[in-house]
Amino acid sequence: ERESREIDWSAIELHYPEPDYEGPGNYPTAEYVWAFLKKQGFSDTVAAGIVGNMMAEVGGQTLKLNHTLYSSGGGFYGLCQWSSRYYPGIQGADLDSQLNYLMEDIHRQFKTFGHVYKRSFTYEDFCNMTNEREAAYAFAVVYERCSSASHGIRKKNAEKALDYFMNEGASIAVAGPNL
Repeated sequence: ERESREIDWSAIELHYPEPDYEGPGNYPTAEYVWAFLKKQGFSDTVAAGIVGNMMAEVGGQTLKLNHTLYSSGGGFYGLCQWSSRYYPGIQGADLDSQLNYLMEDIHRQFKTFGHVYKRSFTYEDFCNMTNEREAAYAFAVVYERCSSASHGIRKKNAEKALDYFMNEGASIAVAGPNL
C-alpha cells in the first residue's frame, strides 16, 4: 500500500489555468481535478479511482483530460460524459461547474445505485476504499454505470493516475497545483 502524503487541502485555493498554461506538471486538467478531489477530502486511492474513470471517458486512457468533450453523437458531455437527456444543465459547463456538480450528485448516485457494486454499499464505504482499482470499479458501476467491457481499463487507468500523482506528479500531489 502506498503512503499518502499529508497536506491540508482545505487551505488550497484552486484556480483553473488558462488554455496556454504550461506548468508545473504535464496535465493541467487532471492536476486540477486531482487537487479538487483531494480538497473535497478524498483519499489518494479514491481520487485515483475517479480520475481513472475520467481517463476512460475523456482522456483516451491518458491523463490528458478534455473536460469540454462532447460524445460523437453529441448526447454526452464533460468529464463524466453526463447524458444531455438526464443532465441537460451540465451541457457546456466549465470545469469548476462540472466538478461541483459531481460533488452534488455523487451522494445521490451512491444512495441510489450503491447496491450495484455491493449490497448496502454507501458513499461512505466508497470514501473509505483503500485500493485504487476497486475504487475505479465501484465508481464505474455506481456512478458511470458504463459497459462492463471497460471496467478493466478503468482499473488500469486508476493505477496510472495514482502512480503519476505519487511519483512523477508528486510535487502536485503534495503541494497542490501552483495555479
